[in-house]
Amino acid sequence: MARFQPSEFHSPVSPSRITAFSFQVLGALALTALLLLFLGWLRWKENDRVPMHTFRSVEHLAPVQLPARSTAPPAEPPPPKAPELPELSFDAPKTAPPLNARIQPMLKPDFQRLELDFKIPVRTDAPALNLSAPPVKTSYDVNELDAMPMLINRPTVAYPASLARQGILSGMVVMEVSINPQGRVHILTLKECSHPDLERMARRFAERARFTSPQKDGRPVTATYHWPLKLTR
Repeated sequence: MARFQPSEFHSPVSPSRITAFSFQVLGALALTALLLLFLGWLRWKENDRVPMHTFRSVEHLAPVQLPARSTAPPAEPPPPKAPELPELSFDAPKTAPPLNARIQPMLKPDFQRLELDFKIPVRTDAPALNLSAPPVKTSYDVNELDAMPMLINRPTVAYPASLARQGILSGMVVMEVSINPQGRVHILTLKECSHPDLERMARRFAERARFTSPQKDGRPVTATYHWPLKLTR
């Protein structure tokens, strides 16, 4: 009778293979645990960086309608009204006294006996006549215009800080300016200035000022103006 031999059906497993397999399993478990810890740390840092805010209610404001911007140019101010003249009354008689006139008969001239001498002496040394048209005047004083030019804007300029620190809050500047047909101002001379620091302010104001077009006999012209300016802070 034959005996049963286990070696004929199972091959023996060496201890080194078992040890290596155990280290592989432990390494996989450790790597998985480290990966889970790393993901948890990233989640915690993300929550700690961005704070969570909860909005319980949101209020909506009604839209505000802005007024429509006007594109029409500013209306020109009306010219100053002429002063009313007093009425003159005359006490004259309704009927004039009759005129006594007497007609004298005219004498009929005798052209046959009338001798006329039409010889007119001619001077050869007389100066030649200048038949060219006189030059047209283009610049007028404001008193010669149809109406006084009106200031149509109010430029904003800074008051000198040096005068404000000294307590000087106003001053007077007088300039002679030229106003062209477009209403722009050109400074000709500075006539009077109460303080030297006010000259720059006055020049800036004049250069930005605009007047209505000066007109003479209904046509645009250039006008000279003696312009007093009171500058205040």
